Amino acid sequence: MTENYRQTRRLIELKEEAERANKAKSDFLAHMSHEIRTPMNAIIGMNEMILRENENPVIRNYSHNIENASKMLLGLINDVLDFSKIESGQMEIVNEAYSVAGLLQDATLVLNARIGEKPISSRTDIDSKLPSQLCGDPIRIRQIMTNLLSNAEKYTKK
Repeated sequence: MTENYRQTRRLIELKEEAERANKAKSDFLAHMSHEIRTPMNAIIGMNEMILRENENPVIRNYSHNIENASKMLLGLINDVLDFSKIESGQMEIVNEAYSVAGLLQDATLVLNARIGEKPISSRTDIDSKLPSQLCGDPIRIRQIMTNLLSNAEKYTKK
């Protein structure tokens, strides 16, 4: 009986230790995501000023590349933060009007930035019967679209 009790007690201790480690990991991810997001937003903001104030086409092209890359990086940072929110039960799904065409165009911009020199191209056709506005969580819908297109790009060779 005492051996069963010791084993059960040990299993409970191991479970509690694993739960503490998981919470520490989630807290770390949430903290780091917030810490990285602040300078990333500053980069995006400064780049918007360059786009607004500079007429030089070469500089504007560089700036558009910075914009696309920084938005993609910010998306990854937000994904990490979302994972920690999901694990802690703090994920909130919002329900608001959004433009499907607008979200698809945003996701396509990210895709086109990722394609780079690959021998592939993308084309976006939006059905005219598609409602101009739908209700849901535009952030999550954009993430899904971006993930689908990123996977398509990643696994398409030509």
